[in-house]
Amino acid sequence: MLNGAMISHVTKLALYARVSGEDQADRNTIQAQLDFLRNHTSLHELPVYDTYIDDGVSGVIPLSQRAGGIRLLADASDKKFTAVMVYRLDRLGRSLTSILDAYNSLDSLGIAIISATEPFETRTAIGRFIFQFLASLAELERETITERMELGRARVIKHGKWTNGPIPFGYDLDDSGRLIPSKRIIDTVHQEESEFVKDLFRRIASGSTLQGECRRLNALGIPCTRKYSGGRITNVAKKWFPSRLSQMVKNPIYYGKFTFHARSENITITFPGLISRELFDVVQSRIRLNRYIPSHSKRINILRSLIVCGDC
Repeated sequence: MLNGAMISHVTKLALYARVSGEDQADRNTIQAQLDFLRNHTSLHELPVYDTYIDDGVSGVIPLSQRAGGIRLLADASDKKFTAVMVYRLDRLGRSLTSILDAYNSLDSLGIAIISATEPFETRTAIGRFIFQFLASLAELERETITERMELGRARVIKHGKWTNGPIPFGYDLDDSGRLIPSKRIIDTVHQEESEFVKDLFRRIASGSTLQGECRRLNALGIPCTRKYSGGRITNVAKKWFPSRLSQMVKNPIYYGKFTFHARSENITITFPGLISRELFDVVQSRIRLNRYIPSHSKRINILRSLIVCGDC
């Protein structure tokens, strides 16, 4: 906690608070930090210049790239305060690199860093030592949490459950969280989603192009959405583009294979695919072929994709 020696030099403070999505899950909210900081400064009769907030921002993002951090550094440069107070050091960052980056940015402007709940401030040698020690602990904590989350996710995946974010187009989840062919009806074509995806692969294998299929999807009014467990659906684009469709049809998940790349191992699970591996391979070959033989021209350019600009 703060003592008289730590705060004797402070003429005006800036209060900084940050949370990311995962922090909010732990109830470490912006408001809780601000209430503590305001009560703390009131108790010590410290003048506060302004409050700076980054809500829903990852701690690995440098302070200079956060909205609140940008404003904080701008006012620090104008000497509008002499120290920054945070609830805890890991509010400045969740990695050693991001914390030290924040320290270097503020220290170069003559601004001290004070923690309301930890016994240090960066104007003293022992304070800087404790600061660096706590920064290392913050990164260790983050790495430990990440590792535990990954181990838990790997354990769930080994049981065949889907944990990889948005549910692929053409699939749904059963009651146990496993991928199954989607029976959802696409209103604009009155066809099941899984059947529509199968037809899409067959059309490309028969000679259609990604560009042509995007035009067809857009003409049919097929929404470009993402589905999540629990039934939530969000729109991600107003129309289909070849880049998005290419990413979709190159995904081995459609022939029933998904690989999770963990730190210690790669975990591959299988489930009912929408198409065969043979059809998937034909589609990949067709996509590569379309790069060399454009559908809009009858002319075959034998050097297409072989000669490139030396300055590009």
